[in-house]
Amino acid sequence: MATYVYCGMWGEHGGNDGLWVHPYDTSTGALGAGRQVDAEIRTSNCYVDQERALLYMVDEVDQAFDKDAGIGSGGGGNVWVWQVDAVTGELTLKQKARSFGSNPSMFTLSPDKRYGVCSIHGAAPMSCQTEQDGDGSWRIVPGFADAPLVLFRMNDDGTLGEVLDAYMAQGAVLSHMHSCTWAPSGTFFVANDKGTGAISSVRITPDEKLELVCSPYQAGADDKPRYVRFHPTKPWCYVNYEAANRLDAFSYDDEGRLTLINSDLVVPEDRRAAVEKGWRFESQDMKISADGSTVYSCYRGSGDNPTGDGGREHLGGFQGVAVYAVGQEDGSVTTVQRYEFDDLFWPRGCAISPDGKFLLVASLYSDQVATLAIAEDGTLSDTGLRAEQDTCSSVTFYAA
Repeated sequence: MATYVYCGMWGEHGGNDGLWVHPYDTSTGALGAGRQVDAEIRTSNCYVDQERALLYMVDEVDQAFDKDAGIGSGGGGNVWVWQVDAVTGELTLKQKARSFGSNPSMFTLSPDKRYGVCSIHGAAPMSCQTEQDGDGSWRIVPGFADAPLVLFRMNDDGTLGEVLDAYMAQGAVLSHMHSCTWAPSGTFFVANDKGTGAISSVRITPDEKLELVCSPYQAGADDKPRYVRFHPTKPWCYVNYEAANRLDAFSYDDEGRLTLINSDLVVPEDRRAAVEKGWRFESQDMKISADGSTVYSCYRGSGDNPTGDGGREHLGGFQGVAVYAVGQEDGSVTTVQRYEFDDLFWPRGCAISPDGKFLLVASLYSDQVATLAIAEDGTLSDTGLRAEQDTCSSVTFYAA
């Protein structure tokens, strides 16, 4: 049985866009020479339908809307559906569907595969509106594109069908829906909004609408919740943040109401404070082991200075993977390791091999994929293996 790794590229901060495939050696964790599948797509997230051999990828672009040419000329990003050849690992584009929003950030299927949900990150605000206060004074206020959760009906062949509903964050707020992840039960999914700090449990009603389960869990206003990963068998889930130095553990009930269990740091506070002014500290991709015993969250504390010609300067800092043990009695998280790289910059994506033996880490600015070995206790060690991959943002396994 052959195993392949699909590498998505994300050229928003310099570098190139595109999609590549590499053969994968299950015994060593090594990636073979890659071949390009597409040069256009800009993607950081992929959903795998193993049963139907389909890959769903968001295309994180904001195509301009031409009012004279009509919506077909742009007006948002796309969801690409790829058919996988089980023998060769080659991909055939099955569908390129409108995401109904700018910069789609994640697409996922409901466990019964009847519905698809896409989270929309949205576009940057523009000062393009005016309003008058009660005292008669005028001011400029930011206008921005909608950033909804979009509900699709799925066709029998796995392609996206009609749009059934779109959930918008409440009020005049700058929302950035960053992820949407289904609970194993299939009764609800959790959506993280980087713009408002809301962590929302959402369900599909009998009349096929999106509905909040309860009031969202409100993280700090500037924390920017990023990803959520569910324990495979227990009612626990885990959230990391783009702008907060912690990982949170939650329990949830049958309806999807979240209760905070505990938090642990990504890096020690003194190390976090050492990040130079103007540098970014961010958690990136996050995965949980198949048995639910360990959570892995990539992070970086560094500067970046992309240039118009696609060049990128590496400005030091620290780059790594935080390793958390999951308490099997209560779901709490405890840091057991911080594995830091000295040769990779911006570890943006990661994936656990199907056999659980290796963690692949995609480095956006070093143009490489690193292979780390996973020990029985979940801790990491470096195999020394590196695969060249330009502007690598995400890695996805597919076992044919």
